[in-house]
Amino acid sequence: YRARPLLYVSDAGLAGGLLIMDKQGFTLIEMIIVVFILTTAILGIGSSATHMIQAASSTRLKAGALQAVEGRISQIVMDPRYEDLESLYATTENDLPGLEDFHRVTQITHLQTQGVGGHVTDYKTVMVSVSSPGLPAGMSRTIIVSSP
Repeated sequence: YRARPLLYVSDAGLAGGLLIMDKQGFTLIEMIIVVFILTTAILGIGSSATHMIQAASSTRLKAGALQAVEGRISQIVMDPRYEDLESLYATTENDLPGLEDFHRVTQITHLQTQGVGGHVTDYKTVMVSVSSPGLPAGMSRTIIVSSP
């Protein structure tokens, strides 16, 4: 069996027929170039897949942290016991249900300001922050709750 050339070149328009395909198979340099191109493509695909997996994991962690922050904020906002908010919720939690290695800190600061005409405005600043080793920036939210 004789291999047929992949490229038929006519020497009619060439200077002295310099481009004639008369070899059988591929040279070593051609094989090295093909291997290099394929290796580069496979490594590029692998790198892209790794970045997508890391992004998905980071998104999952952020969603869990946001859920923990919003859950605590909702509890505080819905609780009618304004005077007891500090004793009920100002704490540090290390084991959140369903969220391993997450830490939630709730800080409540009671403030009163003197307004126009001697009117006192009574409110509390609530800051909830959640952190995790896999979430370097953490997540926090601050709201103001006023007395009823």
